[in-house]
Amino acid sequence: MAHLALHQAQPASRLHRRRCKHDTAHLVCSSEPQEHTQRPSRAVARRSVLVASAVLVGAGGIPTRAALELGATETPLVESSGDGEGGRWKLLLPSTFSSIDVPAPAAPRSVVSFGPGSQQPPPNPLRARFSSADGATVLSLGVRRAADLKPTLLQAMDISEWGTIDTVASLLVPPKAVVTGARVRSQKASETSSTGRTYFLYSFTVGGRRGALCAAVRRGFIFVALASTSGGDDVMKLVDGLDVS
Repeated sequence: MAHLALHQAQPASRLHRRRCKHDTAHLVCSSEPQEHTQRPSRAVARRSVLVASAVLVGAGGIPTRAALELGATETPLVESSGDGEGGRWKLLLPSTFSSIDVPAPAAPRSVVSFGPGSQQPPPNPLRARFSSADGATVLSLGVRRAADLKPTLLQAMDISEWGTIDTVASLLVPPKAVVTGARVRSQKASETSSTGRTYFLYSFTVGGRRGALCAAVRRGFIFVALASTSGGDDVMKLVDGLDVS
């Protein structure tokens, strides 16, 4: 009788092992008999996923493409923007970043008195600067006349007019930097840009730091987002948040 009882208990043990293999997320395998729990059908599971997605969408919980690319599902993003010569710029950066004061340009000196002149100082090409909480990563935004970098007969309207992304690298990438990657981002025409816009992005290393930049041209001005880090931040994704309109 003892042998028969042991023989009859074996199917339950095999059933328990199969359930432990497939339901490890819900059951704790042990040597004790477990109660049978009916698994939800695929239709029910699919419906649960749809309901959860609807709740996220209704609550605004679906992150934007830029948020996903910046890996900011855990760290919220904040928008920084400004207007000036050339147009409007916008950056998306982690909320842990803080703004750094940009020094005002000095007024030109008078040739006669060697003192401050009456002329207005030229605009500072550095429009904004940000730093991570630990200071390891710095993100800057600069705007200047495109003709200062590459003189052209007509006013430049898009950076693609300067040539390919490889030929333009020598104009934008810092000296002695080693380029490790480059790609083009094209923005289709919209309400803010009737002709669309081309962005050139570069990643590089220089002076023991990893860097990246994103550049675009609008109506004779070039906008450059430049980031560098000695830590683990993805600088390419940081500068990819640049939008010019």
